[in-house]
Amino acid sequence: MKKWITMTVASALMVATMATTAMAATDSYTDRDISVRAGTEMTGLNTSKLVIEKSNDHTQDLMFNLHLNNATWLYSGETIIAPGLKCTVLTSTQMIVAVDFAIYDPVSNNIVIPLETKIESAGVAQVVISSSNSTVSSATHSFAHVNYPGMAITLTDVDGINGTFGLTFKDDYPYSMAKGRLFKLTLSNGFTFVSADKVEGTGKYLNVADFTIDSKDKRIAYVTLEGTALSMAGNIKISGIQTAASEKTGSITTNLYVEPVYGEGGGISFHLENFKSAEIAKDGTPILFQIGKAGYLADEEAFETDAAPFIDTNGRTMLPLRALANAFNISDDDIKWDDATKTVRLMNRDGKEILVKVGSTELRVGVARVSMDTMAVIKDGRTYLPMRAVLNALGVADDDIVWDSKEKTVLVYYK
Repeated sequence: MKKWITMTVASALMVATMATTAMAATDSYTDRDISVRAGTEMTGLNTSKLVIEKSNDHTQDLMFNLHLNNATWLYSGETIIAPGLKCTVLTSTQMIVAVDFAIYDPVSNNIVIPLETKIESAGVAQVVISSSNSTVSSATHSFAHVNYPGMAITLTDVDGINGTFGLTFKDDYPYSMAKGRLFKLTLSNGFTFVSADKVEGTGKYLNVADFTIDSKDKRIAYVTLEGTALSMAGNIKISGIQTAASEKTGSITTNLYVEPVYGEGGGISFHLENFKSAEIAKDGTPILFQIGKAGYLADEEAFETDAAPFIDTNGRTMLPLRALANAFNISDDDIKWDDATKTVRLMNRDGKEILVKVGSTELRVGVARVSMDTMAVIKDGRTYLPMRAVLNALGVADDDIVWDSKEKTVLVYYK
């Protein structure tokens, strides 16, 4: 494969949660689809805008979700777009938009949201509106694209109830492809690949395309070639890709990441919003932290903090002391800091004292001593504690802690 081969996403059929109570059909659009380079940050006059047209159907406060495909938000935390129009960023690709009807009049005024984003890689950047039972209709709009020769990748036949989908790869360029792996597919949040019903190849991919699941990590699958693809155009169609939730999945959804195994092409993300398993849903409040992002999300409500989680030199997730404590129902009065000994004292749900000393690899729960594989630190004037060790001490089992390496998020179920 020549290095100039990259992939272009022609369209992404996103699974959006459709409104079940709102009957409106609100029109929406992006004001332009800009041709950019991969890595471009769209701000100021170079920004596309999402426009949701005014409507008499809007009669009360609105709240709906926006999800990005092949882009990440440059917004962080809460941002006031206009008086009465507020955006709250949940993850690098997800945002909640709230409209205060008493301040902002969506009957007489369009809702306009500048798409201040970073375009991640070769492909089409899209914004997906999820109605969330508001009078804003669900829709998908493109707002930027990176033009490079390569494959157009499309998500098809999405069935969230049965956990299946398909993929097509359209390749109009006459280059030869060597035997081996072409694309790596990864599912997030504990989902795994089970099987695929059918793999069809045409043109250069006739009788050589295949789909295989990684034998050691079933979250990963590959689009492969069992022989050399000739110098002509061709397509690959994979149908009936079956997924399964695991005990770590709970009620959360999953993303599908498609990335080339070699070459200069960038990866693309598809959000499979209603892929979930109610049968094994976790009990308790879901609490979400994201590496490098101040604040956290508890039961879909955003909370602000002045410090962000990070990954230390031992590869361990470190959470800010106060954010960790407050998120898990420990009040400021129950956080004791001894400056002389650099020691933090907390109380767990069983009434036992948790003691963590900065610079020590030992944690105490009551009189018991527990070894840790990293240590608490002070960074930028804030105390950080090793996430997993402290959560275990607070009574959270490892099965209730879900790490998404792609989104760099930690999801914790706290009963």
